[in-house]
Amino acid sequence: MLVIELMARYSLFFFLFTFSVTAQRYTDSKVDSLIVNGINKIFEENYKAAENLFIELDKKYPTLPFGKIFLASTKILVSNDYKIDLNEDELEELFDQAEEIIDNYKEKNGKNIWYNYFVALVNGYKSYYSIEQKDYLTGMFDGIESIRSFEECLEIDKNFTDSYVVIGNYLYWKSKKTEFIDWFPFVEDNTKQGISLLERAVKESVYSRKLAIYTLMWIYINEKRYDDAVKLSKIILDHYPDNRFVKRALASAYYYIDIDKSIKILSEIKSSLMNDGVLNDRNKITLDYRIAKLNKELNRIEKSKEICNKIINEYSSKNKLDSVVEKRLEMTKDLLKEINQKK
Repeated sequence: MLVIELMARYSLFFFLFTFSVTAQRYTDSKVDSLIVNGINKIFEENYKAAENLFIELDKKYPTLPFGKIFLASTKILVSNDYKIDLNEDELEELFDQAEEIIDNYKEKNGKNIWYNYFVALVNGYKSYYSIEQKDYLTGMFDGIESIRSFEECLEIDKNFTDSYVVIGNYLYWKSKKTEFIDWFPFVEDNTKQGISLLERAVKESVYSRKLAIYTLMWIYINEKRYDDAVKLSKIILDHYPDNRFVKRALASAYYYIDIDKSIKILSEIKSSLMNDGVLNDRNKITLDYRIAKLNKELNRIEKSKEICNKIINEYSSKNKLDSVVEKRLEMTKDLLKEINQKK
């Protein structure tokens, strides 16, 4: 289940941005334009504008599931970025409506590459959603179905490079989570193959290239290739300098290279959330705790202690805390205890 969880978490972005080379763009230029513009708005973190474009797409092209699928994906991304709860009923309704449209599409067009693509997208999002809700069994089966549908896309068109992104991602993390039994028959190490597929997607795709870069950043971090992760991030940040998803990955890479830079990036993320008016208790305490911990690692004891005390004073006085904030508050108290014991 951990394999599928990692696959779903790191593949969330690829299920969204899966238009690459010209052959993979939808034949109707108006459909393609609405999707591309919506994707750009997401990278700019202008989620409301993205939702409006996908709603327009849904209204103008009700026989295609794109509008429902990308609208659902945007809502998932907003939840992930802002650290807010998903509206379960709304999301499940979008999934159900998309699947109904896909069934009708198959009746008229057969199981062509776009049908398989639609199925892959819906199952990919459902997998991520189920895992977020701790329903690992459902998430596992939906994740496998998504992978199978992307493989069918490749059987139809071997240059469908978006499939390389998802399959490469899955192969890598699957191998990493089963490496402790690599001596067992039929258990293959597909680490190099997974990285190779992703690197090919980076070179050959257009839109999903950004997402291939993002997942490759996390893989390079896991492979201790921190400088490579930093180089990859610049490709996206040169065009979208405030993108918080990439900055979160970049902060993790700099943790191993330059902790000061990691602190700076985390502070920039906090400022960005504040400027957008979405700095809630969850993302605020998460970022402040990480900054306090990094200061402790740099032996800036007084600074770390100051941040910890500020967190504790702010949240201990509140009557009701949700589970995420409460957990971070306890972690902050433990961190402060460690600091005081060192003195």
